[in-house]
Amino acid sequence: MDSTNKILAKLEKNISPRKSHQRNFPNFIYNIRFPAYKNLEPHTQLDFDFPLTVLVGPNGSGKSSVLHALQGAPRDRSVGNYWFSTKLDPILEGRGKPNCFIYEYYNKSAKKRVEVIKLRVKYDKILNGERRKNPDYWEPKRVSKEYGMTEATVSSGVPEPGGLKTGRWEVPKTNVLYLDFRSELSAFDQYFYFQKKPKGLKRYKSKQDRIRSWVKNRLNPLMSGPI
Repeated sequence: MDSTNKILAKLEKNISPRKSHQRNFPNFIYNIRFPAYKNLEPHTQLDFDFPLTVLVGPNGSGKSSVLHALQGAPRDRSVGNYWFSTKLDPILEGRGKPNCFIYEYYNKSAKKRVEVIKLRVKYDKILNGERRKNPDYWEPKRVSKEYGMTEATVSSGVPEPGGLKTGRWEVPKTNVLYLDFRSELSAFDQYFYFQKKPKGLKRYKSKQDRIRSWVKNRLNPLMSGPI
């Protein structure tokens, strides 16, 4: 706990409340909000006023959903890399609106904080005589006034610095390091090497016995029992 407190104190010391986006944390996202996104409560907003954020909650509460949105926020990144629709687990556009998220970042050209919206859209185009479909396509769209976003000013067809002719703001391009513990270690390795013996399963003398029982039940689907 002491080492954790030292790290937090060091981060706190290096933060400049007014210029942290310019000096120490140039790729800082100030907040992200979800007007309609997966199973999150509509218009949920997370504020990142510290360089270290910890998401805590039970399974299914939306922790991974938030991480997927953050990794898909920059240019050339997509939420569809990790969240995609299948017949077994289809993605439904709830409340008549597409899944989307909005995040605020510091635009160096505009010299102010601006917002970008990304949403899931139907991709069905013919390119070079070939029809291409992508049911999990995400792209930045025009500023949504419905969600309280502010457009970039366009004068005589020329947008203000940091903006585009469509009135939306540039999507920042930055590297994202997305680490998924589940992709690094298999479920077997996690259980066998790192998890203590689960409570309530006294019938098994060892983890090996539990695994042998699980395999036996899987090989014979007529057999049943706790695993």
